[in-house]
Amino acid sequence: MLYFRDRGHTEVGGFAITNAEDLLYVEAFATVEQEVSVASVAFDDAAVADWFEAQVDANRRPEQFAKHLRRMPLDADIQLNLLSNELTVAPS
Repeated sequence: MLYFRDRGHTEVGGFAITNAEDLLYVEAFATVEQEVSVASVAFDDAAVADWFEAQVDANRRPEQFAKHLRRMPLDADIQLNLLSNELTVAPS
């Protein structure tokens, strides 16, 4: 998320991959093909379908990979505080 925060002033959407035992513990973040603007994210339908299929093939349950996260062009401290209130991010 920090990488995307620092890349520009558009939104970025993606999916969290969570721990099977603790669905609030994010182990990874993945993006799919998308079109973005300062105020919107539009995922490519085929890319989302491929993403879901790959996660099912990896024996993940939908609740482990279907959470949608997006980076809004907010102040970095506000964005990280909002994210940390909802999720526990795995150390890299």
